[in-house]
Amino acid sequence: MAQTYAANSLRRMFRLDEASPRMEEAIRILRDLGARWELASAVGDRATIHRLAGRLPEAASDLAEALKLSRELGDRAVLSWTMAEAARTRVAMSDLPAARQALEESSPLADLGHESIRAARVLIELASGEREAARAGALRLLEEERAEGHRNPVAARVWWVGSLFGPDAAGGPAEAEKARKTLEAGHWIQFLREPELALPEPPPA
Repeated sequence: MAQTYAANSLRRMFRLDEASPRMEEAIRILRDLGARWELASAVGDRATIHRLAGRLPEAASDLAEALKLSRELGDRAVLSWTMAEAARTRVAMSDLPAARQALEESSPLADLGHESIRAARVLIELASGEREAARAGALRLLEEERAEGHRNPVAARVWWVGSLFGPDAAGGPAEAEKARKTLEAGHWIQFLREPELALPEPPPA
């Protein structure tokens, strides 16, 4: 529906204060209509807005509902994406056991090879100190994205890999700068911010 499309466009632009009320209205309408598939997707999208805004408990609560709905509906794509978002949120909350559990307690319907699930595993490994395994997984994702060849998603993955593992991992500083400019030109500001929000902040010295 139009409200969810608008909210998600604003979220990609990192205009979260504008995205939130639109998504709230979309969810209210979908609940009234009893549109459960659309509701599962929208609640998951609201969780992403919460996570990006730093409202991690609210994100975790929404994801629990979205997971329940997607399991009941048996929707493979929504379930896999929601599992990954739940894992990302728990990594940001410094709760690595719960992050792993989000991926391990999966339905038989889940696609464990889904790109978003594999990216979440990279974050879990990196936060757990398994840097080499995390880097190898990230480079595989980058190679696959480059093979697909879609401009903005490739730029997003280059920036993500370069931010988490250093620009040389993504092809060098020039490639990272090109990715940054591409994301800015496309107003994909969320994907410029994702790496800095992905891992928990270290405790103060």
